[in-house]
Amino acid sequence: MAHVWDTSCLYSRIKNVSGKTLKLSFLPPHGVTLAAGQTVTVLGDVVGRMLSQGAVGRRKAAAFAKCVADGNIVIEKLPTPVLWDAGVSQPAVVTVNNNTLAAGNPCWETSLS
Repeated sequence: MAHVWDTSCLYSRIKNVSGKTLKLSFLPPHGVTLAAGQTVTVLGDVVGRMLSQGAVGRRKAAAFAKCVADGNIVIEKLPTPVLWDAGVSQPAVVTVNNNTLAAGNPCWETSLS
């Protein structure tokens, strides 16, 4: 049987905290409408995805930043930075537990099946 691997650390999660429905046309890949309290997940770094679209992406990123600054949305999660640990020749991620930084295993090393 094939394994199903956890990929949760590869996503960004954005939440609408405005108290009303918002149409967020700047969110990749093609915009989204979020009801109050609703979240959306986006594969990869949400800002990096926008900025990869050139001038249009820079406008989208500016609109995203304004929406965050205005208190309409919050960034609940960004993808975990993955670093190469040359000492053991494998990837590692930075984790936080009780305000203490540590190295951990990437999410995809965990089987969900």
